[in-house]
Amino acid sequence: MDFFWSPMRTMQNNAENFLYQRCWFKEFVLILGFDMACEIRHSGTVSAVNGNVVTVTFLQQSACAGCQAAKLCRISESKEKSVQVRTSDPQSYQAGQPVIVAGTTGQSWRAVILSFGVPLVLLMTVLVIVIAVTHNEGLAAGLSLVALVLYYMILFVCRDRIRRKFEFKLIQ
Repeated sequence: MDFFWSPMRTMQNNAENFLYQRCWFKEFVLILGFDMACEIRHSGTVSAVNGNVVTVTFLQQSACAGCQAAKLCRISESKEKSVQVRTSDPQSYQAGQPVIVAGTTGQSWRAVILSFGVPLVLLMTVLVIVIAVTHNEGLAAGLSLVALVLYYMILFVCRDRIRRKFEFKLIQ
């Protein structure tokens, strides 16, 4: 019983740091691979410098793109992606310069949640509530899609605020 009450007391006394101070939580997070401080890095090339924004282009490859048989099986794919990175020192970057773009796994999880998690929960919630209230599946499907359209419109309107939460850094 002390196992349950001791963390509860700690949580009441120091709610903000409760989860991060407990060893079992850190181990659980690391076992699942959710280390939010871990960096994800991609090598790329500076394609443009405008003001304090550096545009970096990199080649995103599928998992099998590096396979020797990739040319024969035609399943592999690679796409050229670009990302805009704000920097306080834009004059140290020039077009054609190789750089590394780094972001955290926390940012990638936030992106997954915003693009897939929230829409799924919203779709299912609206669907279940409308079916329970009206017993009309067609109306439920239509309102679920309307809810998704509204959600993505809200994301579009808030894109500048969301963009600030996805800050990347450049490593030379």
